[in-house]
Amino acid sequence: MAGHLVFLRRGRLASLLFPVLIGTTLSATIEMAQLFVPGRACSGFDLLDNMLGTILGVGLGLAFEGFATRLDAGKYLHRGPDRQALGLLLCWLASVLFPLFPVMWLGVYRAKFLRFATTLPEPVSFLVAAATWYAVGQLLAAAMIPARKLLRYSIILVPLQFLVVTRQPSMALFLGACAGTLLFHLAPTTRLAGPIFIGLLLFRGLAPFHPAGFHAFSWIPFGGFLDMEWETGIRILFEKSFLYGTAIWLFRHHGRSFAASSVIVCSVLILIEILQMWLPGHVPEVTDPVLALLIAFGLGRLAAVRPAIQPDHAP
Repeated sequence: MAGHLVFLRRGRLASLLFPVLIGTTLSATIEMAQLFVPGRACSGFDLLDNMLGTILGVGLGLAFEGFATRLDAGKYLHRGPDRQALGLLLCWLASVLFPLFPVMWLGVYRAKFLRFATTLPEPVSFLVAAATWYAVGQLLAAAMIPARKLLRYSIILVPLQFLVVTRQPSMALFLGACAGTLLFHLAPTTRLAGPIFIGLLLFRGLAPFHPAGFHAFSWIPFGGFLDMEWETGIRILFEKSFLYGTAIWLFRHHGRSFAASSVIVCSVLILIEILQMWLPGHVPEVTDPVLALLIAFGLGRLAAVRPAIQPDHAP
């Protein structure tokens, strides 16, 4: 028995160290390759930062698994929480509140309130916010969390953005959150959620619908993120991870296979990027389809995790 416990402990330690080793090796390889790239420099500090980021990611993964396991061991014994839904909810929460650093000057608050009160709601932002909050309601229900009650409270996250540096709440976001919450209360489930959500992504990606000129397509994945300020880049990464992952989840949750759901979302994103070559204010690149594939892989791995408590019988 003692030998079995030692074996389990060693196996768990190896499962924690393996992703850190992979991340460190990949980062070291990239840093060494930059010795041969003009304009780039190999940095030991970058390697250390990337290694610490990998360790932080493993720690967050452990925290996520601990939270999901506690839900498994709760009062809902006949059906465990949807780990895919839990992961997407965390991405959504991060996209709303990142970088989680408070505003320290009263002048910034005044400027934020003035902009909030004087800016007219944008139709595209309103529709996307409404679809987002409706989808969050479905994710909460799948995660075995009281959806209706918590969704009402989640509207408070919009005014909380007044307190977060670099974030600006908008009237469109607030009204969209209220509309999405009301819609979920009226119709908590619908098989049209997936098609409607992906349609709004298409609508969002092609706005403002004024063709002008031609933009070259970029085949460098995540090139746009690397050119942004890090706060903006990480926030957009969380936002897109939630949107694309939720689109895949909605199709899967309402009857389609996981592979078909992933193909549908990736195909729509490829179409959006192609059409953006003729639209102003957009940067057509390969990043979004690649990101959707990575998200699909991550969701697939979450779905493969067995719950801590097996259901007594099928629901």
